[in-house]
Amino acid sequence: MKKNLAFITLFSVLLGLNSCPDYDKLAARGGLIGTKKKYVLVDYDGGKIVDVYKLNGRALSWSAEEKKYSYIDTPGNKVQITADKIFSLKNEDSTVWNQYTDYHADLDTVSYHEKRKLELEKILKKNVPDTSVIDTNTIHWSFF
Repeated sequence: MKKNLAFITLFSVLLGLNSCPDYDKLAARGGLIGTKKKYVLVDYDGGKIVDVYKLNGRALSWSAEEKKYSYIDTPGNKVQITADKIFSLKNEDSTVWNQYTDYHADLDTVSYHEKRKLELEKILKKNVPDTSVIDTNTIHWSFF
């Protein structure tokens, strides 16, 4: 009797999850025990990068039926992505993370490589001091 009751309870729970309208969102969050990580997803078309998604602190799931990855964005919407390459990163690993820039060919006006080049130039400009504004009268020189 107890076995039958346990089986009926388990069956009811599973049936309830399958018919639950938020089941897709639950799966996209990584299921009941999802792991949130950093991901970089890259999608190519004709050898050119058409999409780069950088997801930080997201749970990513795979749908074999739809052949797409999915995650929940900040407002709570399920977003589905196709990707040819995926990097699952540990939080402290920033090497791969820093090699990519968010990019979407349908939204950006330049190619991925042009956008990446512009971003790197902007980073370099931030890190190099502008010598034209240095006041030589306030520099303290010391010689050893």
